[in-house]
Amino acid sequence: MIVPLFLSREALIISAIAAAFCVTMGSVLRFAMKDRRRTFAEPIIYLGYLFFAASVAIYIVLGFLPP
Repeated sequence: MIVPLFLSREALIISAIAAAFCVTMGSVLRFAMKDRRRTFAEPIIYLGYLFFAASVAIYIVLGFLPP
């Protein structure tokens, strides 16, 4: 019921786009802003890495499932 929702092509695409957005915004905050926002940028970058790992995991699982 809820598992097919997470193991779908749409979930893969959404997590990959979210990863790209988070890592890009975190990098902009880290390098373009003042020191106070640099500490705020680190969790955003790690969240992007988490989304990226989730998209890779979904991709691998979808490769093993029958069509």
